[in-house]
Amino acid sequence: MEIPDLQKAEKFKFQGSPTILIDGLDIYLMKVPEGFSYTCRIYNFKGGKTGIIPKDFIKEKITELRG
Repeated sequence: MEIPDLQKAEKFKFQGSPTILIDGLDIYLMKVPEGFSYTCRIYNFKGGKTGIIPKDFIKEKITELRG
C-alpha cells in the first residue's frame, strides 16, 4: 500500500518505509504498530544499521507467522 501523505500515515499507523505487515503485525517488532511515523525507517541487524530488511529475515518471519 502506498502512503502518500501524513494523514494516511496516521490513519494506517504507518511505521516508516520500509515496513512489512503480516496480518497487521510488524514483522520487525512482532507486534501491532502503535502511533505512526512518516519517515524512512532504520533497522538494526547483526549490530549494523540499515534501511533494508534482509530477504532471509523476511522469509523467516513469513514462515514463523504462517507456520
